[in-house]
Amino acid sequence: MKKSVISCTCLLSYLFIAGSLSVLAQKPMLWDYALPTLHTWQPSVKTYDVYCYNATTGKILDCGLTLNLYYDCSWVPPEELLNYAGGHMHPQPQPCTAGSSRPAGVLAYESGGAVLKGTQIQTQTLKKKGILSFTAPQVSGVDTIYLEYIFPSCSMCYPVQEPGWVWVRLTPDRLMAYTLIGIDVGLGGLEELPAMPNWYVRCGLTAGCLSDNPYNNPKHPEVFYGTSYLIRSVQELAYLYRTMYPTEKLRITDMSLPAGGLFDLDYHWDTAKGHKDHRVGTAVDISQYALLDSGGTETINKKALAKLAKHCHLSRYMGESTIHFNYKS
Repeated sequence: MKKSVISCTCLLSYLFIAGSLSVLAQKPMLWDYALPTLHTWQPSVKTYDVYCYNATTGKILDCGLTLNLYYDCSWVPPEELLNYAGGHMHPQPQPCTAGSSRPAGVLAYESGGAVLKGTQIQTQTLKKKGILSFTAPQVSGVDTIYLEYIFPSCSMCYPVQEPGWVWVRLTPDRLMAYTLIGIDVGLGGLEELPAMPNWYVRCGLTAGCLSDNPYNNPKHPEVFYGTSYLIRSVQELAYLYRTMYPTEKLRITDMSLPAGGLFDLDYHWDTAKGHKDHRVGTAVDISQYALLDSGGTETINKKALAKLAKHCHLSRYMGESTIHFNYKS
């Protein structure tokens, strides 16, 4: 359990919520990471103490709390956008937009046996200590929490300046403090499949891919990440196939995003199909057409490829039109 405290005559404990960046035009503090377990993407839950109290008496104060969880990157510099958006780059709509269908995380606030859940939580009083939790979504990227405290009767609160927090005196006896906190959701430890043009080529978009061209998909420019085990298996498979068919090279089309997580199809999300297996760095797609040294393409010998794959700890999944393998230890 983590706790962050803001110093003033009336101390507050840390909490978060999502709102509009038009309210607070500043970069969120990257406060914490929500890292699902590698290879499984189990829900990752972070919990925090939430309450306000008087620093002198230690008494819990009757202050209001607002939390909003949202996803927006309209303010992010271009050089940071790819990482912030979890590898998703969509010109229309914006890569990360508050009203999109992107799967969201979930906030939950529990106090005195009552539980509030959702992406927006508001309480009029915090007379008891509470626990705030954030459950990470299955999409990598930075989720932003807008956190706001209001002291309805705390005229003697004189906050110490704290980085990232904004203090507003609403009335002579009402004080508001708010901030933005970014939570970076994703898998750690994934590696990029390196260029080995003598064995295989990486094709961000398969159409017209006659050479190593991994970054030519504008919507998902980096899709060749995986666990170290998958990387070695793909390289070994490509080498064996190249040895068996010396004039052909495999065309690798999709693996995982740099921090894993769900893919989308034209910004439509579905956790039950599509690239679900590509969330955790253990899946690879291979084009049905190998690249010839002469510059053309040739249909792959699927039976031969499947036999070679077994020696590389790769099993074929038949639910996609492409040749899809999952790593099996």
